Order: sequence, then C-alpha cells, then structure tokens
Amino acid sequence: MSGPGASFHGVVQNLTCGACALRLERQLAGLEGMRRVVVNATTHRLRAEYDRGVLSEAALIAAAARAGHPVQSAAQEGGPREPDLVIPLAVAGFGMANVMSFSVSVWAGIDMGPATRQAMHLASALLALGVTGFAGRVFFEPALRDLRRGRVSMDLPISLAILATLAASFLAPLGLAEEGYFDAVVSLIFLLLIGRVLDQKVRRQTLGAARNLQALVVGRFARLAPDGRLVDVSAADLQCGDRILVRPGQTVPVDGRLRSPGGRIDRSLITGESDAVAVAADDLILAGSKVLQRALEINVTAVGEAASVGQMAQMMRVFEDRKGRAQILADRFAATYAPMVIGGAIFGFALWFFVLDASLAEATMIAVAVLVVTCPCAAGLATPATVARATNQLLNQGVLVRSGRALEAFSRASHIVFDKTGTLTRPVQTVRRGLPTDVARAMTGLAANSAHPLSRALVGETRVDSITPAMEKPGEGLRGADGSALGSAEMFGLQVTGPVTASFFKSKSGDLYEVPFKEVLSNDTTDTVCHFQRAGVHLHIQSGDRDDVVQTIADEIGITSAQGNVKPVAKADFIDGLRGSPDTIVAMVGDGVNDAPALTAADVSVSFSDGSAISQDAADFIIIGESLAKLIPIFEVSRSCRRIIGQNLAFSTIYNLLSLPLALCGFITPFAAAILMASSSIAVMLNAQRIRS
Repeated sequence: MSGPGASFHGVVQNLTCGACALRLERQLAGLEGMRRVVVNATTHRLRAEYDRGVLSEAALIAAAARAGHPVQSAAQEGGPREPDLVIPLAVAGFGMANVMSFSVSVWAGIDMGPATRQAMHLASALLALGVTGFAGRVFFEPALRDLRRGRVSMDLPISLAILATLAASFLAPLGLAEEGYFDAVVSLIFLLLIGRVLDQKVRRQTLGAARNLQALVVGRFARLAPDGRLVDVSAADLQCGDRILVRPGQTVPVDGRLRSPGGRIDRSLITGESDAVAVAADDLILAGSKVLQRALEINVTAVGEAASVGQMAQMMRVFEDRKGRAQILADRFAATYAPMVIGGAIFGFALWFFVLDASLAEATMIAVAVLVVTCPCAAGLATPATVARATNQLLNQGVLVRSGRALEAFSRASHIVFDKTGTLTRPVQTVRRGLPTDVARAMTGLAANSAHPLSRALVGETRVDSITPAMEKPGEGLRGADGSALGSAEMFGLQVTGPVTASFFKSKSGDLYEVPFKEVLSNDTTDTVCHFQRAGVHLHIQSGDRDDVVQTIADEIGITSAQGNVKPVAKADFIDGLRGSPDTIVAMVGDGVNDAPALTAADVSVSFSDGSAISQDAADFIIIGESLAKLIPIFEVSRSCRRIIGQNLAFSTIYNLLSLPLALCGFITPFAAAILMASSSIAVMLNAQRIRS
C-alpha cells in the first residue's frame, strides 16, 4: 500500500559518463516504494519521487552509496563537487614539456652512447611514472571503483590506454626495444585532461543560470531599525516585514513594496527588457531588479525561495530533470560503448601481433590508438554543450527553459494554440462607476484570490483592505466563503451577447453586478502572429470567453481557427485532435488555471511568470513578464539548437567512422589520437557557441 508522496533532490558524486547515470537510475528505480528517479550525468543531480511510508530518504541515500555514488541532499550542498583538475593538468603539462625535451634528443639522432641513451630513457621513465601516478588518478580511481562493482565506464578504456602505453615504454629502458613512448604517456594524460576540463566547463554552463540567479541574494544591505537607525546586515538575514534601503547600483535581493516616492530600476535580468522603468510608491519591486539614480526604501514581502529570484532558480533546477531525446539516446549508447571500445582495441592488437607479425610494442600502440581515438567525448558533449548554450541565451532574453526535450521539439512545431485573455490580449476595466463603495471593496477582496487576468485587472493598483477567503473553479470563477461570487456569465446562468468581455459579481446579500472590460491586444501580438504565419505554423485560439468576443479578436489579428466557450478539458481534447501523425508537434501558450490541462496535453507548453502557479508547473518555457514576442526567440533558438545538435552528432559519428579504421590500420599514433580526441571536443563546443538569441 502506497504512502504519502515525498521528493528528494541531491548531488551525486563519482559520475563520469551517461552510462553511470543510467545504471544508477535503474538501480534506484528498483527500490520498493520508488515512483520516479532521474539522474543527470551533465549536472550530477538526482531527483526522486517516492512513497514516504515505504521508502525513506536515508534508505535512498544508502542505496546510492552502495552503488558507488554517494549522494548529498541539495539542501546541504550548493552544487555538485567536482575534482579540481587544475593541478593535475599543470603537472601533466610540466611532465610533457620535460619528457619531450629528452625525447627530442633521442629522435634528433645526436651521437650518444648506449649509456647516455639509457639515461635519457630512465629520466623519461621517472617523469612519466610521477605524472601517471599523480595526474592519472583522475581516470584510474573511478575506473577501479566501477570495476569493483562489476561495471565498465569510459574511464576504463582510457586507463587501459595510459597503462598499456606506459608498459610498452619500459621495453626501451630494459633494452628490449630501441624506442620508448614516455612522451606519448604524458601527452595522453595531458590531452585527455583537457577533454575532461571542457566537460566540466559544460556542466558549469548548464548550472550557471540558476547559480547566477541565486548569487543575487548575497551581499550586505542597510536595514532600517524601528528607531530609524541603519543596520548593515547580510541578505540571507532579511525577513518579511523588514524595511531595507537599496542604494544605486545594488541589486534588490528580495521582493517588496516600494515605500519611497519613486525612482527608476533596471529589470533586464528578470524581464529581458533593456530600458529602465519608473516605479512609484507601493509598486511591487522584484528581486533581481537593479536600482538606478537614487536609493529606494523597500518593505520586504518575500525572501529566499519564495522571492521571484528563488522561484526562477527552482524552475531552472527542474530543467535538469528533463532530458532531451538526443541526450537520452546518448546515455543509452554510452552504456554499451565502453565494452565496444575495449573489444576494438583487443581486435587491433590481435590483428597486428598475431596476423601481421608486428612487434609487441607496435601492436600495443595500435591498441592504445584505438582506445584513445574512439573515446566518445565529442558525442558526450554534443547535446549538453548545445542545450546549455541555448538555455543561457534564452535566459538573457527573459525566458526560463524547463525542458531539454521541448527545447529540441519546439523548432518542429506545426501548430500553436493560444489562450486569449492574458496571452493575446490584456483586459482593462472600463466601467466601475455606479458600484457602491462597500460593493467595490468586497469585489476587490474576492478578486485578489485569483491570478486570472480579469481578476488582476479588477484589482489593478487598488490597495486591498481585506481578502475574502474563496475557492476558484477553473473556467468559471470564484466563490467566497461569505456567499459572494465573481465569475463568468455562465457561472450565474446568464446569456450575454455582443463583443464585450464582462465579469459578474454577486454580493453576499445576493445582489448581482456586471463589470465590463475592454480587451486590448498586447503590443507585440500582431507581430508575433505574423512571424509564425510566415514560418508556416498553423495558429489557433481556444478560449473560455464568449465565441463572439473570441472571433472579434481573431479577425483583428488574422487567425482563422478560433473558438470560444471552450472548457478546460475541451482545450486538451482539441490539442489531441490536431495530432494527425506521430510527427505532429503541437505547442500551447496560456497563463491561466483553466489552461493547465491543455498545457499538459501539448507537446510543448509556454506560460508566463505572472500567470497561475499551476500553469507554470505544466509549462516547458516560462516567459518572464508579459511579452508575447519572446515566443520568437524561443522558436528561433530552438531551431538553431536542433540544427547544431544534429551537426554535432553527425560530426561525432563521422569522426568515429573515419578514425577507428585509420587507427586499426596504424595511421594514427597514440599522440595523434589524443590530439584528435581533444580537438573533436573543442570543435563541438565551438559549434555550440554559434547559437545566438
């Protein structure tokens, strides 16, 4: 019998490739009480959902530790701990430079006696042993750890390549061969470490967006004490109800209401708008806004995870869970790739040593070249490097990406379904006169419960004296605990005609009032619609508003497929009906509670930061602010991301198809193989940087 649900978010250690992540996922998924578990090899993070009555957090952590991957709760850890590769890389570089100097003396054919040549080999051997023992641990330790648990990861073929080259090199000091390969050993380690450093850089890019947001809440600010004194405190010590003074140039670390008469702020980080905006007393100031010109006094209303920056960072973390289709395939491929590489190296050694009658050293070098040149670093970086770049570019435009799958899929969208109110239009209250003061206050107190655009427009800039407890029914309206109600005509059984949007309010005494609104197209609605029509995307409007109102808006912006009086479930059914084939991609754009079923049903979903929480939970992309035009960079970056992922994967495939036969034929030395492997990783990362927002 299942118990109450619980979730766990942790940081995983000892992940070196997609195969490790996939293996850990499968082991944890087999635990009794586990509902869902996702391990991301790129970000080293784990998220699990489980039955609290069957499985505990301690048991989950213990199971991961037994699998060789200690996990620490993300609440106690700021990010995944990665080995510091700077010192091993420096040691390998120092060793390579010195071993090369000894090797050049031998290669140059300088007249030297056997004793001198032997001394050169011994000096190279000592340096190579030191570099291998210190810098090579980056590869040896995880490979050995996996072997103890009966697993094979990509660190094993790399370790075998290093050790085989080192073993073959000792034939020269022992007098069994004229040439040593100590320069190849240290060069292999140095170049392989460069590839590992590049891999770390991609991980930091993927996590960088959320970390940059969280970094805004650090620093020290001036808090106003009750007696008027300014007290210097850390941002982490601020609490709701505090009054703080944020000086020009500082970034606001909390959400709050402005107490100063006015000022100007830069909201580019959280909304993407480049122009500074003027704010007045009692305006809501969001965390992440930069203060300009004069200091602002702010009354704190939300801190930490509850503030807008904390919520944005949490949304970015959710993105880590959702792997794109290309990344899922890459992880599965990695699970079988290492044995294939080792098998190819054994085949190359046997072919040259037993069939072609090569020496032991020559056959070993062939096997090493195969092990190194086929290391799938480029294939492993192809998707995460591109997705990380695309995610950060969209964040700079004021868009949060919550799904790698959707980032790849949106470029292939053939249909986009729009909600109307709050998405294509902004409601403006036109008539408020004639309402008794007590009725207007009661209506505003009820409307304050909802994030629906009509309710927000109804509240407007009015100060709400008291909020009436209420329940909201999607697609209809609000019912207050005191018997009052606010909602659509259908909620009250009324028939309304004419292209006018209206809400109706029933007071607790039973009196009914009509509240008409004028719907104004968002500033960028027409341009956005035209852009997607030129791109050949079919556009639709599905709205719960009256059909005549919906048709008026549709005619104004040139959308022919429009329907009103649509229930929330019917929107989802409409999206399902658009799928004529498995390749059809349907996107949904909405912001209300009634849009949640449709957002969930769509292949790609987009909501807004000021929309309802349930619509944000269902969305793959969240637009910060109200600008519908941000759909355009989402679409264009998605197209660029998909194209570049395809290019990177194609390049990786061609690279392996060409390099493996060349290595088997003896045309690629271990040193050249290491250069090719590192170069392929660099090429993939440079190609990913071509994404522009």
